[in-house]
Amino acid sequence: MNYNKLQIEKLRELPKHGMPKVPDKLSGLGDYYKALKDGSEAAAKGAYGLISRLDDLAESSINTSRGIGELYSTQLDLTAEFQEQVKSITFLEQKYALLNKTFGVSSKAAAIYGAKLDKIGVELKIGGEHAAMFAAGLRKILPGQIKNITNNEKLAKSLIRTQSTLQLNLGLTEDQATAYELYAAVRSEDSEIQLAQQAMIAEKIETATGLTGVLRDVTGEISGLASDTRIQFGRIPGNLEVAILKSRALGTSVSELANIGKNMLNIEQSVTAELEYQQLSGKRLIKNGKSLTAEYRKAYLTGDAEKMAETQEDILRSQGSVIEKNVLAREALAKTMGIETSTLMKQYEQMKLIDKLGTGVDGQVLDIKSENLTEEIEKFRIGANDVQLETLDKLEKSMDVRTTEEILSTMLDTMLTEGIITQIKAVGTSAEDIVSGARKQITGPMFDDVAKSIASFNNASPEFVQAIGRYTTVTNFMKDQSTAILDFTKGVPGISIAAGLVSKAKDLLTTFFGVAVPDSENIGTSDRPAFITGTVAVKPEDAFATGGPVKGRLPYLVGERGPELIIPKSSGTVIPNSQLTSGGGNNSATIDANSIAMLANALSSITLVLPEQGMNQT
Repeated sequence: MNYNKLQIEKLRELPKHGMPKVPDKLSGLGDYYKALKDGSEAAAKGAYGLISRLDDLAESSINTSRGIGELYSTQLDLTAEFQEQVKSITFLEQKYALLNKTFGVSSKAAAIYGAKLDKIGVELKIGGEHAAMFAAGLRKILPGQIKNITNNEKLAKSLIRTQSTLQLNLGLTEDQATAYELYAAVRSEDSEIQLAQQAMIAEKIETATGLTGVLRDVTGEISGLASDTRIQFGRIPGNLEVAILKSRALGTSVSELANIGKNMLNIEQSVTAELEYQQLSGKRLIKNGKSLTAEYRKAYLTGDAEKMAETQEDILRSQGSVIEKNVLAREALAKTMGIETSTLMKQYEQMKLIDKLGTGVDGQVLDIKSENLTEEIEKFRIGANDVQLETLDKLEKSMDVRTTEEILSTMLDTMLTEGIITQIKAVGTSAEDIVSGARKQITGPMFDDVAKSIASFNNASPEFVQAIGRYTTVTNFMKDQSTAILDFTKGVPGISIAAGLVSKAKDLLTTFFGVAVPDSENIGTSDRPAFITGTVAVKPEDAFATGGPVKGRLPYLVGERGPELIIPKSSGTVIPNSQLTSGGGNNSATIDANSIAMLANALSSITLVLPEQGMNQT
């Protein structure tokens, strides 16, 4: 069948079998792609111009400055690596650095004290790191005493054990734990024994009341009391512990009860307010014929915190119906105690809540009497130390607030510390000698070697510095420009970069700069090239006067004994003799603006390809 030209054009407009018709919006797309191609070529030409400018600055101060910067960066890398090596070599010194800084002692002294603390840490099963941490915390109350602490092994072990129990097992803060140490120093010859006694009291109270966490609550509040309050009300064993729990049940604290007692000692103000309360309420503050306010003052003066809590409870119970309804009487009673009305009523509300709990949790706490614990406390106090500490061991486990992860941390620390002790002992030396010996080697021979390496850079010739600067300036710019164009074209629909562009760019960068260029999708992510001399060395053994196979993308010398024929396996570059220099028995190809221009020209080789739409587009 014969078709005329018009019919053929109509057939071309039809889609291929099974393919959709090209949308009308694609009309004029060829012009759009052409504009993109022209723009890309212009960018490549601009890049070439700037590269040529940079190449003309080979002898300028710009290259010298950049060369110095590159050498300085290399020196920084060298010193950083040296410092990393020092960290690993001075492991023991780093381990004891906390003692070194906290106590203001030398690294050698810190190693001596640290080794002793490591031993205690293993014995207590908390590890050397935790032992050092607790010792550092004790500096707040024992400044400058690290030597005396570690020299007295029994004292050191007791102090660390107490800190470990309070901070690790009970979850107290460092400040609370050290404050407790001060309290224990007055109450017992050994803080560890004092803590064991309170642990026993806490266990008895928990058994009698159903309360939990008593030891943590008691030790935590004791630590938070002012020193004068601790001393005033901590004289009677078991009294302060019971008072703390009773005051909490009343929604107050021992500190607040002590302030009430102190306020009541202002007799004139307190008695005047009490008489005003009696007039407004029609009731007197008495129980069993005794003045409750007088009993309160007596308890304060004799240091009976438990009695203060009981008297406060008696006042609230006996006057509750009045202060609940009579606002003026309420204010007068609060004034009698020297507290805010809101504080008084909060205590009343808390007591009523405890009453509703009955015999449940906290239900019996207001009925506890420390005198019922006296026999147990006395028996404990006169017992042998090892029996007392066994009690603490048992209660530590039952009252431990740590998570499994936290317990595992101390177990691992113990195991690692034990390993260090064993290894040092096996070598027949000490932590002190290891630290001193390492420092001597590092600051002596090792530092001298590094200093020589740095000096070799400092003494580099001006030509070498400029060559490095020129290389860095040109190659970095070329890579950035080629990467930018490649990335740009990847982001435009319908444009693909010709295989020739990629291969030429790779060949040029590899040949002239020793740069291993990745595929186009990864371009720009390669490491900085190791080759930094600005030339490609061609060794005599790379010459091929006698023939032989060659590898792609590597320079080879041919024609040194007359004309030769080379058959490349892939596209490459021939460097003319005018660009070759000789010297020292080696030949090298220098980089100049002409060779750089080849890359810029390659970057302009962009092929514009329309997406396949089932039709021929030209």
